[in-house]
Amino acid sequence: MRPYKQGHLDRCCSIYSVINALKLLNLDCNRAIAQHMYDFIVERLSRDDELFSILKEGADHTVMSKIFEYTQAYVKENYNADLIVERPFYNYKGSFEDLTVLIMRYIVFGSSVLVRVKCSSFDHYSVVEDISVDKMSFFDSTDMTSIKLKQISHKKGIKKHWLMPRNSYVMTVREDRKSQL
Repeated sequence: MRPYKQGHLDRCCSIYSVINALKLLNLDCNRAIAQHMYDFIVERLSRDDELFSILKEGADHTVMSKIFEYTQAYVKENYNADLIVERPFYNYKGSFEDLTVLIMRYIVFGSSVLVRVKCSSFDHYSVVEDISVDKMSFFDSTDMTSIKLKQISHKKGIKKHWLMPRNSYVMTVREDRKSQL
């Protein structure tokens, strides 16, 4: 399975990361469906006058909240399921090692973890696919396949890359039980 890729000059990693996270959650998300979902999200962002800000500056938490809101509506309408989005790392104060354990725990138990990573050359949303003893691997919309753990921290300015816990999200899909009764 391969992630959907974004253009190298746009700043739509926020949208791509959400769609790729859903793909990792095993939703039937072939290219045609993914394109339809992307168009659905973009059209609603355009209605809210948020699309230009994404293309020019990328997405902050406020815009990410709207992307999640539209994606939740899409998943509900097209999959008859609930997309649960949480921010469990918002006030995280522990060690980076403990954070990686928590992230992997979410992944192992069937969630997707979407993270924001910054450094001097980029500011990017991606989906964590795996964490090994030496690297964090991503299901990514660009060429960022992994980052060595010795080059990343959850605290700003400590290492080359900054994983931003406040801008990290856990996504889980739950089938709508009411429709099964």
